Amino acid sequence: MRFKILAAAAVAALLSLVATSSAFAWTTIASETAQGDYAVAVAAGNADHPSQIKVRIKSRPHQKVSGSWDVVCSRGFGAGTKTGSLSGYTNLTKTLRLPYAHPDSCTASVSAQLSGGGFLKVKILAR
Repeated sequence: MRFKILAAAAVAALLSLVATSSAFAWTTIASETAQGDYAVAVAAGNADHPSQIKVRIKSRPHQKVSGSWDVVCSRGFGAGTKTGSLSGYTNLTKTLRLPYAHPDSCTASVSAQLSGGGFLKVKILAR
């Protein structure tokens, strides 16, 4: 009898851990690619109740990339916007600032351009 109670408690703890870890998983909300000289890729996507939004930019060959981003979020009857620029060398990951701590939904858009020729991928993720 004691073993069954311990086993049930262990299963409940494991299920709780799995539910908690999946709540922190990143989900791709947008992805775009481009290639050629000075390639430009623009991605935009929506997320419901995000706690964070970030962008990952990759290229082949690795090189300097620059661009801009904006996030528009709603909460209740209000809306807010944050914008910014990005630059660096690929592979580049940047966390985008949200205008609200606990938004109802957000739309994020990112534009990135290579400094030379190659393949470019822009991916926006949310959790």
